Amino acid sequence: MKSRLHTIVRLSSVLLVLVLSLSNVYVAGATLGWVGSMFPAGGSSNTITSGGSFTVYVQVYKAGVTEAPGQGANITCSLHWGTVPYFGGTWSNTTDTPMTFNTQVGNNDEYKGTVTPGVGLYEFTAFCTDTTDSTTMYAWTT
Repeated sequence: MKSRLHTIVRLSSVLLVLVLSLSNVYVAGATLGWVGSMFPAGGSSNTITSGGSFTVYVQVYKAGVTEAPGQGANITCSLHWGTVPYFGGTWSNTTDTPMTFNTQVGNNDEYKGTVTPGVGLYEFTAFCTDTTDSTTMYAWTT
């Protein structure tokens, strides 16, 4: 399985956002059933101007919790991002930006997070946490 990572590179006074896929990290025994459907999808690119914002969406499913309309209880999601010297390089200046509940998508809850990065190269992923037992699951590629 793979998670979605987003790369932002500077082109003149414009930032180009390229969404890439890298290996996923999964915590065994997590009570969350699934985290995924990250948007923008892997391999896509998006352009934002310097100082512009970039919004990422992720969905989460937990049996008995997310099926009902509205935000399921005891779930938080975050956008994890940091600067890199080149794609695949070591992350630095990492930040976890809280995501907010966006909408219900079938049996899933969808969250969104918006960042306004400076000029540079960045990689992103998203994760959700079940606050009843502090288990965390990163976004799958599906």
